[in-house]
Amino acid sequence: MGTDKVDPPRRRFRDKMREIRLNACDIATIFYTGILTGVIFVIVLRAYVTSRTTPNLYLRIVGVEGLDPGASSPPGHGAPPPAFHLAVDVSGVREGYTACVGGMHGWRSSLLRVSYHGMVLAWGIVPSFCIDGQRLRPGGGAASNVAAVYAVAAESAVLREEELHGMVRTEQHVTGKVDFDVEGHVAGLGYLKCKTPFFEGEHKSVVYSCGVYQLLEKCT
Repeated sequence: MGTDKVDPPRRRFRDKMREIRLNACDIATIFYTGILTGVIFVIVLRAYVTSRTTPNLYLRIVGVEGLDPGASSPPGHGAPPPAFHLAVDVSGVREGYTACVGGMHGWRSSLLRVSYHGMVLAWGIVPSFCIDGQRLRPGGGAASNVAAVYAVAAESAVLREEELHGMVRTEQHVTGKVDFDVEGHVAGLGYLKCKTPFFEGEHKSVVYSCGVYQLLEKCT
């Protein structure tokens, strides 16, 4: 007479515990894999954000032609039109940041204009230049004179030299400096808007950083 075989309770218990351990191992593996994936994602995201963070940009006026704020009298007839020597400085450059900007970008050039109380005085082309956070690391992510811009008066510019010179002299006498507005498109960077002071005598440290704005452009 045959009898049905029945597993002893101990064997059933061992099989159940083995199944629980296997499930626990699977859950632990999934859990730690998720943590590792999350850590890698955060590291990659931080590196990407760092590489895309625009550094602080400054424009310094290191020289002015045809519009000497310290002159005692306005320039005479036939004096050269205003021209500005601008230097580009940077700070806050992250180690992972690398960008080459300025110059030509497709059909559009990088162009800045210098104005004074709404009067456009000069235009200047921004040459191509590169900012490398790794190279700037010894300097704390800052550098001076990474690019130079020479802005000259446009041929079509109409300036009342005596009135302009008087305004510039008055502002410098009252405040000790003259503020010019410099703005325009820089390829690969965006639209810059800067308030750039020019001091009497030795040039002091930069006061204002430039605002950088991203403009939506149609694809060509």
